[in-house]
Amino acid sequence: MSIDPGAIVSRSPIGLGIEPSLRGSLAHMANGRVLVIDYFASRRCSVVVGDLTADFVELPPGPGYVEVGSVEGVRAFVEPRLLAVLADTESSLRLSGPPFARHLAIDLDPPERWLDFLEEPGVLIGRRRFTWRRRQTWERAAPAAVPGTVYYDREVSTRPALQTHVDAGNPIWHVVWRATYVVTRRLGRLVQFLVALRVPSFDNEIVKLSLVGRKTGRPRPVLVTLLSVDGRWYVGHPDGQTAWLANLGAAESVALTLPRQPPVHVRSVPLGLGRERDAVIRATATQQPMPVRPLYRASRRHVLRAGIYHRLEIVLEREPGTSMPSAS
Repeated sequence: MSIDPGAIVSRSPIGLGIEPSLRGSLAHMANGRVLVIDYFASRRCSVVVGDLTADFVELPPGPGYVEVGSVEGVRAFVEPRLLAVLADTESSLRLSGPPFARHLAIDLDPPERWLDFLEEPGVLIGRRRFTWRRRQTWERAAPAAVPGTVYYDREVSTRPALQTHVDAGNPIWHVVWRATYVVTRRLGRLVQFLVALRVPSFDNEIVKLSLVGRKTGRPRPVLVTLLSVDGRWYVGHPDGQTAWLANLGAAESVALTLPRQPPVHVRSVPLGLGRERDAVIRATATQQPMPVRPLYRASRRHVLRAGIYHRLEIVLEREPGTSMPSAS
């Protein structure tokens, strides 16, 4: 993807999602400033490390950045080298960090695309060495409805969002879970092989959700652990919102494939804070596959704060002559 710096992209080839808690409040946080999406990178021990950054600045950046439109009325600029990364992934804007130092962050799905970007030639050109600095912080503003908000040429719902989690949780556990799921994605084929062999702990709990990207329309299948509590099915993530959960929530229904059974169509219902969500989180300590079960137990407090879970409800009957699966 080649776009001249300083150009304005009226219909951006990228799609930047936004977590529900930020909708309606991003313009208030910006307070007249513009959003700049950039990155830092540095070479350490012959390895290039770095991360994405998202910050508000008083004035539009120079000609070295591309304007990609606006997010809830806030003008957005992107470093040109990041356009291909954002176009190839499901990216989402969220608040991160501890409660006393909240800042904007960007998640990519799949995250491996960022590792590939760091290995590209020229990624360090023009990059300064990373130095720790104090990030801009702010008080979380109450979401305010902004009817008719235009977001990348699509209407964004501004209805009050269901509170699905308390906050971002413990920053250390956030890093641990992020690294865990990067490794899990790399081992996707191994997990499928273990499911096919009916290995204990992988036999009945790992299922496939045939998701579709909410912005790209591309197939985004995922393997997830199917939790069962009081005869109901649940799925979720222990470390907050992810692209696959956003895709699940945006779909009217998705196909769920259990091991050695035909697919069944389900719809998702996000869980708000309360007893049902707490019961599901408690079940993760016994129903997750054995390799990660101790991790769920150790991070129980973090998952109670940051975890997001959905209830799955069957919406379509199977073909005549076949029985419906039971969650028990």
